[in-house]
Order: sequence, then C-alpha cells, then structure tokens
Amino acid sequence: MNFTPMRQRVYREIAVNGSIGAYEIAHNLSSLGKQVNVTSIYRALDFLLSGGLIYKVNLSKKFAVAPLAEAVPSAVNMVLICKATGLVTKVYSSELEEHIAQLTRKMGFSMTRAVVEIEGDGNRPQLARSAS
Repeated sequence: MNFTPMRQRVYREIAVNGSIGAYEIAHNLSSLGKQVNVTSIYRALDFLLSGGLIYKVNLSKKFAVAPLAEAVPSAVNMVLICKATGLVTKVYSSELEEHIAQLTRKMGFSMTRAVVEIEGDGNRPQLARSAS
C-alpha cells in the first residue's frame, strides 16, 4: 500500500471531522492553497476503502474512519448516525447478527455481509462507550 501525501491528507480530514463527504474534503483541502479536484479525492477514498481504513456511510454519503481492530469479527456492521452531532459510531450486536442470519436462512439466502445504518438522535457519551 502506497500511502501518498494526498491519501494522508484525505484520511486526516476524515479523522478530524468524524464523518465528511468528498466535496467537503475537496473544499477543506483547497482552502489550504492549491485547488484540489474532487476526482483526486475519490481516488484517495477508493484506496482508503479498499484498505479497510475508512467506510462509507450510505445514508449520508459521507465517509468515516474504520476502527483499527474490530472487537468481534462480524458479518453484520451496524452504523449509528446522530443527526444532531454528525457522530458516526460503528457497533457490534451478536443478537442482531443472529437475527438477520436466521431471517436470511429462512428465505434460502446465505448472508456473507450486511450493513445496517440507523439515523437518529443519540446520546453522544453513550454511543462513544458502546463503540469501544
């Protein structure tokens, strides 16, 4: 993996902002001097996604830093998105994974991966605790 300066800057923008969109990243990096093309941002995002360093929040079309190590390996990723703060928290629930697996088996479907995104208003300290 070649972690170029552009990829580093994009990753840093995501880490600092919690969750952020590609155009916001381009705007923020362009404000530092040289105009940054959003195509360059998307290339960096593709690299970071493929390396598992970030993940895309589909509801908001934003990107967030992926936890460096999953507490429990899971086929189900649950992402909680706080509308008030923009905080994006990835959590694991064995009960949810079990329930989704049962439902998909009943339908004759073999689940390999699922993403559940939940948007709402949350208690920031409680979300932060649940993510660890």
